Amino acid sequence: MGFREALGLAAKRWLPKSVQRPIKRALEWRRDRQRAARVRALVKITAWEEPACLLCGGHAVLPHFVYNGFAIVRCAADGMIFASPRPRDTAPFYDQRYYQGEMLCGYPDYAGYAASAQRDWAERLVALEKTLGRRGRLLDVGCATGVFLVQVRDAGWQVGGVELSEFAARTARERHGLTVVQGSLPSGELASGSYDVVTLYDCIEHLADPAAVLRDVHRILAADGLVQLSTGAVPHLDVGRISRWYYPPWHLYYFAEPTMRALLENEHFEVLSYEERGDRPEESLMVVLARPVCAPASK
Repeated sequence: MGFREALGLAAKRWLPKSVQRPIKRALEWRRDRQRAARVRALVKITAWEEPACLLCGGHAVLPHFVYNGFAIVRCAADGMIFASPRPRDTAPFYDQRYYQGEMLCGYPDYAGYAASAQRDWAERLVALEKTLGRRGRLLDVGCATGVFLVQVRDAGWQVGGVELSEFAARTARERHGLTVVQGSLPSGELASGSYDVVTLYDCIEHLADPAAVLRDVHRILAADGLVQLSTGAVPHLDVGRISRWYYPPWHLYYFAEPTMRALLENEHFEVLSYEERGDRPEESLMVVLARPVCAPASK
């Protein structure tokens, strides 16, 4: 048992709560300083930005939390939670180290994770095929090394991917023969109406501009197409509850059901289904299925 754990255990046993709380805050501050130093050592951040709220475009925010030395704020108007200020360019945080356990956030063993996720992916694919009424063309945004796309291709679909990480996109192309655009949406390499399904699994929380990405998803989808996404379901009303999804600068946005529905509605999607999975609120995962609807004509 380390010093911090031993001190915490002793505090719980012998000290009143009024004394425990400042000790806990001090330990959390020390731990966050250590994480922040490790993040700064990973990537040199040369430019910062303070984004407007994703939903209302406002800049009035309230302090919410601090993690990895980054401020997480809450929009005073609509409750949207996001990291600000943040690095202007987060691509360097997704190099080969992200997939090999050398980043604070990432995959110690991405192949092992992908193997464990295949049952979930298969269930989602069955639901997509049932709702769509056929197999078709599927684009996975944030496709990593392409393991999910291989599973979809083997099930009889045509597939393509988009991946920010140069390492992961190259691996998907070279190892699996997949067509993967390296970068993010919006992308001029993808034709309008060219896909029947777009998936964003554990992806939208990483995006610098989820609204712009969803706008391009709308363009890329066929008129009867579907978008399915998964991300953390972060409790917004209970400000004191700590979510495991708070992980800047990798996770930049933190959604609850109301803010996710609002975002999709803003970008002209109709939510067909919404579900949350997980035994603890701070660890819940949302899975959302939506379809594009016609945008109103410009005045």
